[in-house]
Amino acid sequence: MFDAPRVPILIGAQISNLKLPTAQSWFKKEFLPLRRTDRPSSGRGVAALLSPRRVLQMAIAARLVELGLRPKAACSAAWHFTDRSNPLEAPGYERAPGELYGGGALTALCAYLDGTAAVVRADRKNTPFEQVFFPIGSAGAAAAGRKQGATVLLLDFIVKEVAERFASLIERGEI
Repeated sequence: MFDAPRVPILIGAQISNLKLPTAQSWFKKEFLPLRRTDRPSSGRGVAALLSPRRVLQMAIAARLVELGLRPKAACSAAWHFTDRSNPLEAPGYERAPGELYGGGALTALCAYLDGTAAVVRADRKNTPFEQVFFPIGSAGAAAAGRKQGATVLLLDFIVKEVAERFASLIERGEI
């Protein structure tokens, strides 16, 4: 589901709660480059098609911008969740790119000002406070060494909202 090209930027912007000119600007500036899972425009007047993965990246980046990150850093940080999986993020737990950890744990994104990020498995009972703000892995270690603050965003609710919006559009036959 994550990789099927589905929607033009206009619909992707609506799903991600992002204004169309902002979304277009982010693609034009290549803050959100099209990836192999997306379909570039095939000519003048023909819209590029975005995969659900790219729309989810837009939604996460939009929320990070609302929380104070610059758009380029927000898009890069969101990519760490949607397109990357790092076993150092939560040793002993696996997560495919764009997927939540599950199993009763929350999935958080620790986004740093330079665009690096770490995805953290936050078990409601067993996750130490330090692990959320200073996650294991290169991004968390580097940020801690620079004493750089993190913007922490719980992803479970955003992923669910984007999935519900896609399902609603499919159900109504709009995509």
